[in-house]
Amino acid sequence: MKKVVCLFVSALCTIGAMAEMVEKAIVKTSFVEWEGYTAISDNTSAPDYTRQLVAKTPSKDTIIFTLHQTNIFEGGKGNVSGTADAPNKYWCGMKNSTSPATVTTSVFDTVTTVSYTMRATGSNRGWGLKVKGDGDADWVIVNQTTCGSNRKDVGPIAVNRAHVQLQWYNLSAGNYAGLTNLVVKAMVEDDGKRIVSYYDTKNMLLGEDTVMKGSEFAPKYSGEDMEIEEGKKFRGWSEGSTRWYAGDTIKDDISLYPIVTEEEKPTVGSHWKYDLYQASFDPNDHELIDIYDGLFYSAQDGWKLGSGSNIKIIVSPKSYVTFTTSSMSATGSHDIRNTRGDSVSTLVIPQSVATQHTFYYANSNSANDTLCLRASDDLYVKTVEIYNVKAPIAKEGQKYTLEGGDVASLLMVISGLQDGDTIYLQDGVYDLGTAALTTIAKSNIVMMGQSMEGTIIKNAPPVEQESINNTATILNTGTGNKYENLTLQNALDYYKNNNGRAVCLQDKGNKTVCYRVRMLSYQDTYYSNKVGSQHYFEECEIHGTVDFICGDGTIYFYNCLLYCEPRRSTGGGSDVITASNASGNDKGYVFDRCTVKSECPTVSLGRSWNNKPQCVYLLTTFNYSAGQFVVVDSKISRWTLEGMNHLPEYFAEYNTMDTTGTVISPDSNIVVFTYSGSKDTMNTIIGYEEAVKHTYPTFFTDWDPAINYLPFPEPEPTALVDVAEKVLPKAQKLLINGRLILRKNGVDYTPLGARIP
Repeated sequence: MKKVVCLFVSALCTIGAMAEMVEKAIVKTSFVEWEGYTAISDNTSAPDYTRQLVAKTPSKDTIIFTLHQTNIFEGGKGNVSGTADAPNKYWCGMKNSTSPATVTTSVFDTVTTVSYTMRATGSNRGWGLKVKGDGDADWVIVNQTTCGSNRKDVGPIAVNRAHVQLQWYNLSAGNYAGLTNLVVKAMVEDDGKRIVSYYDTKNMLLGEDTVMKGSEFAPKYSGEDMEIEEGKKFRGWSEGSTRWYAGDTIKDDISLYPIVTEEEKPTVGSHWKYDLYQASFDPNDHELIDIYDGLFYSAQDGWKLGSGSNIKIIVSPKSYVTFTTSSMSATGSHDIRNTRGDSVSTLVIPQSVATQHTFYYANSNSANDTLCLRASDDLYVKTVEIYNVKAPIAKEGQKYTLEGGDVASLLMVISGLQDGDTIYLQDGVYDLGTAALTTIAKSNIVMMGQSMEGTIIKNAPPVEQESINNTATILNTGTGNKYENLTLQNALDYYKNNNGRAVCLQDKGNKTVCYRVRMLSYQDTYYSNKVGSQHYFEECEIHGTVDFICGDGTIYFYNCLLYCEPRRSTGGGSDVITASNASGNDKGYVFDRCTVKSECPTVSLGRSWNNKPQCVYLLTTFNYSAGQFVVVDSKISRWTLEGMNHLPEYFAEYNTMDTTGTVISPDSNIVVFTYSGSKDTMNTIIGYEEAVKHTYPTFFTDWDPAINYLPFPEPEPTALVDVAEKVLPKAQKLLINGRLILRKNGVDYTPLGARIP
């Protein structure tokens, strides 16, 4: 290794004697400009092909990328997708353990460091990096950093070699792994020129501008040069988290992406929150708030308003407004007035104490209005929050009653919930927009709708945000909360890529009850996200495609509808109802007298995720009214054969029926489950004696949440009268749950092995 470093330094010194050298990015891409990739469908193989890239190395190398078992995708593949700051194209290594995915470059003149962003869906996955340069006898591993279930930035990884090749390799060959935001740096001759690259809202290159080092930034493009989505507005340019303003000094090459946010309007039902203590807050980015003579003080204290300074906000005819403030001087009174000069409210701020002040304002003219907070002495404003409501929020005792669809009132109530409160929602669509993780943090809360179909709480996160952890419509963290008579809908555009994790309810709480709750989404619809938790579902309806009931805990589903949506917009494919992650003393999922409907042609009852996966189906009804489906193919024998990260602990099924009550599950189902070379053989069909061990009376030890639960039915023998006496002479012939049996001595039951249609 010492020899390699010496050679590298020697080469740099020789070049440095001729000209000043600087470290610059010679490859910098998120693959948005990589066209002509070939999409594939089997997820296990990809063609080898090359990509030529002219790098800005001292020798002006033409760099060739050779992709093996790897492809370029955008949006989502194998649950790997781009992000807002890392656009949505990426390498994706295919799931082929016999010929692991690699990406290999031709020879670079020199390389100092490499950086990239990984995306994966489980632990111990990602892309490692090998290098081979002058002095290396073989490939040398320089990075084996793994990725969890989201994104991870890797590097800069020290390479420091001359005449060097790079090779990335899939760290977990049986799983997908994504890579984007690739940056390769080298020491190059500094000619004083810097390149400013501009990308549009679709992450495609708008153009470049060549300027001299030390020059002032003067934007070459604006929002008029690109397509802006209706209802949104161009605010400026940024590189990652760094915003660029006209006049900033350019020192290095920069790649700029547009800042585009929602155009603010004081419409009824809208909710706006301004964090003035964030360094990125700029009043020029907003239509509904303006600050006069304010001086930004610090990220801790927010905007400092001197005596006579003010903040103006525009509100709808009926609004709740919250200010969070503090004062460095003696307690003072700060007046809030409307456009007519009427005093609306007074903020009394004690010295050095952060205070939250909320007031309700109704404009007698039934029109939008402007409110002005005028500081009487030094005042620090941290946050301003506006809830433009339909009507004043009614509360009797601990029960709130909200106007139908008034999402601003819903958010206002949630922000001030106390343990034991009830929220009654009249029918309407409570549209949260792109917001996710609206959190119910208090305990013993009841959120009750007027009707399951008519009361809808929905959000629609952007596809780029897809994630099991970041998209949930509702995040529950409290204990003993109940959701009743309503619909939760995550309207992320799943079919844009036929992929995308979009959670309706992410439950990090305990003892949650869902009664007559409908959940509409596709992948990861319900996510039980707390080991050791207990939850109960009754008469609910859960829609989805992949793992749409997934996670930890001990959860009982009684008399629920499990609805499998089409896997692809064009049809075909297969759905997976559950992905159990049970661990410790968790009992996993039990489905008691539930119904499965499907618009997907192939359905798996479940697959193993992590830890000790457990899932049991009791007296399930297969209802084919939404479309025919099968539960057996080459990769599914009622259950998915290959585990994600673990073999199953216990998968079982008892007397699955059709809508006539006829048992249609087989007498036995010997399944060989596999994961990473390990195997486990299991008969997933159980009898009555085993089934009752998983029923409600034995499931919860310290909790009784059932509402309309009926006792689990015992099998009732039915006498046979049409079987020839010569087949079963001198014996009572019975049919029990579709199985022909003999009854001997009036006590013992002996199966004959044949099923009676």
